[in-house]
Amino acid sequence: MHRSAPLRRLFLACLLGGVLPAIAGCPTAEAPPAQVRAPAEPTPEPSEPAREPATDPLPALLPKLADADPRLRAEAIEGIAALGEAGRAAIPQLVAALEDDEAAVRLAAVRALGMLGAPEEHVIRGIARQLEDGDLALRRAAARALSDFGESAVGARAALVRGLADEDADVRSGAIGALLAIDPSGELVVPELLALFAREDAQTRLGAAYHVAGLAHRFPDLAYPLIERLHDGDPNVRAAAARALGQMGPAGEPAIPSLRELLDTDDPQVRAVSADALGRLAGALPEGAGRDTLDVLADRMQDADPKTRLQALQSLRPFGHAAHEHVPVLVDLLRDPELRTRQAAAQTLSLVLERDPEPVLADLVGLLDDEHPAARASGAHALGFYGEAAAPAVGRLIELLDDPATETRAYAAVALGEIGLPATDALPRLLELQHDQNFRLKTFARKAVTQIQTRKAEAAAARP
Repeated sequence: MHRSAPLRRLFLACLLGGVLPAIAGCPTAEAPPAQVRAPAEPTPEPSEPAREPATDPLPALLPKLADADPRLRAEAIEGIAALGEAGRAAIPQLVAALEDDEAAVRLAAVRALGMLGAPEEHVIRGIARQLEDGDLALRRAAARALSDFGESAVGARAALVRGLADEDADVRSGAIGALLAIDPSGELVVPELLALFAREDAQTRLGAAYHVAGLAHRFPDLAYPLIERLHDGDPNVRAAAARALGQMGPAGEPAIPSLRELLDTDDPQVRAVSADALGRLAGALPEGAGRDTLDVLADRMQDADPKTRLQALQSLRPFGHAAHEHVPVLVDLLRDPELRTRQAAAQTLSLVLERDPEPVLADLVGLLDDEHPAARASGAHALGFYGEAAAPAVGRLIELLDDPATETRAYAAVALGEIGLPATDALPRLLELQHDQNFRLKTFARKAVTQIQTRKAEAAAARP
């Protein structure tokens, strides 16, 4: 059966319009043409938000300097100081704040000007005026700030000289520091300090002696004005001068004769300080040079005043073995009623004997049997200074761990710990005492146990 021409044309049209386009990917009448997508553009990276230009905080702080509330004015000044270099633009306003009615605001202004490092002459003058203020914190801050300005503070010289007589030691120290910064040679400050010794006010002379002592290492010639102060009418000034001279080392040697005289003064404080100064000065002299001083100090070990006895005992230590002929007095002082004197005697004795207890071992062991608990404790304390050389006393010291007096038990524990390995038999009782109710005793016992066990371990490790 043959198709007619019209039918063939229809068939071909369908074939060409439907089938072939589908094969070729062309749009057909039955399906809408597919949309062709453009290539995707890359997603842009998120950008940082645009930064706003930095604002200067100073304009916001300046109006607060006129606020009615003094706290806000002070806070504004502190804020300006925190700006550092940027805050220097407000120096005129800070100088004006030095005249504020409130001391807290003036104080903040002084500190801010010091922090900003504003050495201009009008700034120096403004800060110098604060040295006359009745507010102590303000005077201290002003002296400190002027000291930090160094040579630039020369315009404050007159105010700083007046500050040397201030009632407060910190203000005086700041003024001295500032004057030395202006003139490191001391030609400016030293004469002014020495002039204070002529004041009638004893407190001013005392302050001068204190600060001259602080400068003595830089200016050794200050020893002679201080020696003159050893005869001041006020005992506190004499004591301050003696203390200062004792700290001068070889430069203070010319004071030794005057200090020896002060050992006979009626004032116990002056005697005690003089004994301490003599020990420091004479002990630093070449061997044999301080023999006279040694004998004078030894006599003061039996002074009626406990402070003088104590200082004399301590002053003998630099002499070492040179003081060996005074050992009997030192042994007797182990029975002194004052605890600190007994302790000082025990330590001085060990230094004089150069840690060799043989000459006094029988005396020290005898003290362990004294009827007075304090004497027994002193004997134990003294033995502890000799370490293993005190081993012959271990048996009696172990017995003292059960002494009725807590102080005696405590010092027996100390001595046994210092003796170390030869005191091994004391460990069982010391371990028990670690749990004693008395804090001091159990602390000493724990330390002794550690010392002995450490020595045992070291000895074991040393064996082949």
